[in-house]
Amino acid sequence: MQGHDITDQRKLERERERLATIVEQSSDWIGVANGEGIVTFLNEAGQKMLGLSPDRIGKVQGSEFFMPEDLKYLPTPIYPTLMQEGRWEGPFRYRHFETGEAIPIHYNLFTIKHPGDRAVTTFASVSRDLRAALAQEDALVALSASERAARLVTEATQAEHAFLDDAIPVQVWTAMPNGRLSHVNQRVVTYFGRDRAYTRHVGRDDDRDLG
Repeated sequence: MQGHDITDQRKLERERERLATIVEQSSDWIGVANGEGIVTFLNEAGQKMLGLSPDRIGKVQGSEFFMPEDLKYLPTPIYPTLMQEGRWEGPFRYRHFETGEAIPIHYNLFTIKHPGDRAVTTFASVSRDLRAALAQEDALVALSASERAARLVTEATQAEHAFLDDAIPVQVWTAMPNGRLSHVNQRVVTYFGRDRAYTRHVGRDDDRDLG
């Protein structure tokens, strides 16, 4: 019986070690705070994200991790939802301890309760840094805007050329190798007395005196 207990204990210890390894190697911010809001654990990814040295763990309040202007959202809606539902999840911002940079995150905060009286004893969070994702979105938006601007410039240039082309007091046309006209100016359209689409499909064999 004693040997069985020792085996179970070793299995439990191995599971705890495996879980600790996963937490430490995670690229996400993983932290734990006690009931008073003191952060008692922060994995390596979280420390690097916020520029927080390991010796400060256990000495800082959870509220110090956020941008000052965002603290007003803690009393409502975050804290009431957290205590009522056991979880709050949504976009938020951390504050870099050295530079003061605002770090956009997906914030997943939840409570851990005592197995007996179900009182909240611990707060834990898993947060994802959104800076790279948002930068990629901004790059795509900028690329789309650049492409749209280029298209507008092209359209404006084509319109300007068309205006100048039609203003020339002589017939201007171009033809494809098969003899079909690929472009005609207004002088040619007026000459044939038909619309531009029809006139462009007139073959050179049908031309009366173009050029």
